Amino acid sequence: MPTFQHVFIVVEENRSYSEIIGSTAAPYINSLVSQNGVATNYFAVTHPSLPNYLALTGGSTFGISTDCAPTSCPVNAANIADRVEASGRTWKAYEESMPSACYLSDSGEYAPKHNPFVYYTDIQGSASRCQSHDVPYSQLASDLASDSTTPNYVFITPNLCHDMHDCSVSTGDTWLQDNLPSIFTSPAWTTQTSLMLITWDEDDGSASNRVATLVIGPSVIAGHVSSTIYNHYSLLKTLEQDWSLTALTTNDSKAAAMSDFFGASSPSPSPSPSSSPSPSSSPSPIATATVPWSPTGVTAVAGNHSATVAWSAPTSTGGSPITGYVVVASSSATMSAGATQTSAKVNHLKNGVSYTFTVTALNAVGASSPSAPSNAVVPQPPNNRTSAAGAGTSAQSTPSVNSGGRDATTDPSATQSTGKVIGASSVPDRALTSFGLTADNGIRRLQSNPAGSAGAGLVILCALALLVLSRGTSVPRRRRRQRR
Repeated sequence: MPTFQHVFIVVEENRSYSEIIGSTAAPYINSLVSQNGVATNYFAVTHPSLPNYLALTGGSTFGISTDCAPTSCPVNAANIADRVEASGRTWKAYEESMPSACYLSDSGEYAPKHNPFVYYTDIQGSASRCQSHDVPYSQLASDLASDSTTPNYVFITPNLCHDMHDCSVSTGDTWLQDNLPSIFTSPAWTTQTSLMLITWDEDDGSASNRVATLVIGPSVIAGHVSSTIYNHYSLLKTLEQDWSLTALTTNDSKAAAMSDFFGASSPSPSPSPSSSPSPSSSPSPIATATVPWSPTGVTAVAGNHSATVAWSAPTSTGGSPITGYVVVASSSATMSAGATQTSAKVNHLKNGVSYTFTVTALNAVGASSPSAPSNAVVPQPPNNRTSAAGAGTSAQSTPSVNSGGRDATTDPSATQSTGKVIGASSVPDRALTSFGLTADNGIRRLQSNPAGSAGAGLVILCALALLVLSRGTSVPRRRRRQRR
């Protein structure tokens, strides 16, 4: 496991593993999974929220079993912030919607039960530590401006809506998509060896407290899916082991560090000698579900501020049914698709900009590796778009005869009629593309788009027939006038 200069921890709220991994409501999260790593057997330690946050930062729940206020149940114990400072490193907790540093009461979408550092007495009781280390989330943007101003240990808590506690999974997913790129493009991430861990404090109470945990960074084995059993103490132990910090309690001391995400694995014990069982006594192998294979044959067709992306389903589902797909544009825009879909329209693209697309398949275990990129397409306004058949053929109307080879839809002299169209049609796959009669001041004029003499003849015959009929209907009217 490499030594990390910066570790970013983001804690989400109250969602089970299956609500996140493989969910079409979380396309951005699942796109991160496919490119990084996910722990499939990671568990929170208890309910409700507060004791889980204390476990992540203090190595214990300290006997707390409620979401009590910081002033009601302060914790007089060492914590990860103490260990980080003692090692000569820096730390900050960034709390979204917190009115001011170390705020101890509920306020709007801010809840101190999700801000564990204000519970530790050596932080809560120190105005200087509060002002310097437990700050509103809005300060993160300026701190990310340089590597030196970015803390080594960064703890991020979205507010009650953006952490999925009070709002939907898709709301939280969108918040991550809007906010994490500022970290991924910061000097601390691009010029240093850094790591991000995203976890959920607890599930929604409907499962066994199994939650999703993502391990993200350039040093992580891409697409790694770990079935090792981990919990919040394991996350704490990973940091302690990497930075050679003294364990806080026996919980994190005995926990397994999440080192398999970085290529290190525990050696398998040597098997003890035993007699070979007979073929009839050999147990049948148990198939273990894995992430699906990647979708194939991804193609894209440009639209107006959009593109339609199509793909073929993966040839292997990994032993678990496909639950959906995530389409990712080269601009990082994402679009989710249902389990049975093999195409999706990606909107809100910029016209005149080239895009390629990849598609990731999802199942209950996790996300596949991204597909090979699609062909490049450039969205254009309707009048500029070329046909899908290629050859640069413009999808515009065929010039009409009466315009002398000019396009009747754009030539001013061909559209100065004061009458109305009295007949028009379209005949596909024929030489004749359209014909019609317009009445201009009592004179009927032929309009046609023949592609050959046969088409022109048909148009003329139809036109003459219409003229004869119209004249025939007008003769009795003139005769009646003469009799009067």
